[in-house]
Amino acid sequence: MKKILRLTGAKITEEPKKKIAGKQRNAFLREKNEADRDTAPRLPISVCINVEGNRLTAVRFSPEAAAKISRAKGFPHYDLSPEEKRGKLRKLLDYDFSSVIPHGIVQQRTHFNPLASTYFPHMWDVRAGGKRTTQELFHDGEKLPRAMWKRNKLRDRSKQELQEESSLPNIFGVYLPPSVLTLSSRQKALRTYSGTQGVSNFSPVAAASIYHHLLPDRGGVTWDMSCGWGGRLLGAIGCKKVRKYIGCDPAVETFKGLEQTRDELLPMARNMGRDLDVEIYRLGSETKEMTKLKPNSADLCWTSPPYFAQERYSGDPAQSWKKYPDQESWLNAFMAATLDNCAYCLKSDGILATNIANVSSYKGSLEDDFVVLAKSKGFTHVDTLTLLLSAMPGAKQKYGKHKSEPIFVFRKR
Repeated sequence: MKKILRLTGAKITEEPKKKIAGKQRNAFLREKNEADRDTAPRLPISVCINVEGNRLTAVRFSPEAAAKISRAKGFPHYDLSPEEKRGKLRKLLDYDFSSVIPHGIVQQRTHFNPLASTYFPHMWDVRAGGKRTTQELFHDGEKLPRAMWKRNKLRDRSKQELQEESSLPNIFGVYLPPSVLTLSSRQKALRTYSGTQGVSNFSPVAAASIYHHLLPDRGGVTWDMSCGWGGRLLGAIGCKKVRKYIGCDPAVETFKGLEQTRDELLPMARNMGRDLDVEIYRLGSETKEMTKLKPNSADLCWTSPPYFAQERYSGDPAQSWKKYPDQESWLNAFMAATLDNCAYCLKSDGILATNIANVSSYKGSLEDDFVVLAKSKGFTHVDTLTLLLSAMPGAKQKYGKHKSEPIFVFRKR
């Protein structure tokens, strides 16, 4: 016989009514979360349990219960074990990057983003576009349940999940499956809720594919002018064409994450037969100190710089949006000086590649202004690649659900 159980706070009722042993109730709550068991009587949470005979066939949570359990689990940072890091790094080193850019379109591959992002937990605190941060949403008792409900509504559900939903009576109005509590789902709930915007790491596969696409067959040296969350550093470790990676970033916490990435993953990669040199500096790309780069030594300058003040990565005074608070000084001082340093260190036939896009914080076209500026610094625009970003549920874009941004490719004259 199919039975529907309902748990509200610490009370469990059954249709037909029959008491459930306290041991069974406590075991269920311990499995879901110890903290939730202790505080459940004081919270408006509900859990719907579907039982056929003695077999548990489905568990559903009210949005309030799902949000409570999510908070009890802690913020969904990436936190990989050493074994998980080695496993992902091994797969990255074995990856075929030659097929990722068909017809100039850089495909979105996020398999290794967790490996890069695990060293930068502070990335979830970044405010983008003036919107609510993911941390603020996580601690909002009213909005987090709505965010988890919306995530479940927009995601692709399996046939089994849809059948389970149709077989359960509408006891609470809305109840969510356990899959909303996975790390990935909880992260996506925070990133996709209206009024909230979280930053994303640059795909290590996309970065490695661009190294593979633009560096000469013999390999070469690359300078990443804005390291950020380590996606291009990890991509450089993965791409065997990169013989030396040079990077810089002025943010204190970000630089610590870059050092940790280098210090942990580079020895692992070397033990797997991958050897390269890595130099990183806590400096802004526009500073005169970056002239420590040897002249005419780099084959490629490739990065994705801050989009003016769109994403405020930190409050460090050396951040470009702090040093150059208006867009004219940001473009003609920060970006212009960065391009001067690129021209200084690039070989005569070297390549400059920059992923930059129009944003609301920049009045006019940031893309057009950057291309004009690069040309004025002695670079010839030779190509524009298209970078696909993560799919947006329900969105209709030129490339399906994927938003896209340009990567401008120049050659030094």
